[in-house]
Amino acid sequence: MRKIILASHGELAEGMKQSVEMIAGKQENLYAISMADGMGPQDVFMKAKECLDRDKESEFVIITDLPGGSVNTALAALLKEERCSLVSGMNIILVLDIVLSDEKADVEEVVENAMQDAKETIVNVRKMLTMKEEEGDLFYD
Repeated sequence: MRKIILASHGELAEGMKQSVEMIAGKQENLYAISMADGMGPQDVFMKAKECLDRDKESEFVIITDLPGGSVNTALAALLKEERCSLVSGMNIILVLDIVLSDEKADVEEVVENAMQDAKETIVNVRKMLTMKEEEGDLFYD
């Protein structure tokens, strides 16, 4: 089974989990760990490690908010485990792609495809609408 851990500074991870479940329904394989005020990166690491220790059979995709941030840096230590992947730059498309992926699919391929999809959905809406208007079409293709 594939499990996904969202980890962030502040409440982003909790909010992302709520948003994903609003769109895709309750996800038993999705966990959120937020580094709240008064917590440190080591606290986040320990919570994530507890998830891994409770389920020795599953593979884990860990998604963090900020590349190079303290949460991501702390969780990079979990990459010692072959069953862990770590992706940074959390957004809802990235998370949805991974959550809704086929569990039988290769995790590295799932992650790469999700990263590509996430990149492609970041758009400057004003520029996009201007281009569509110039083409005579205000609607998406």
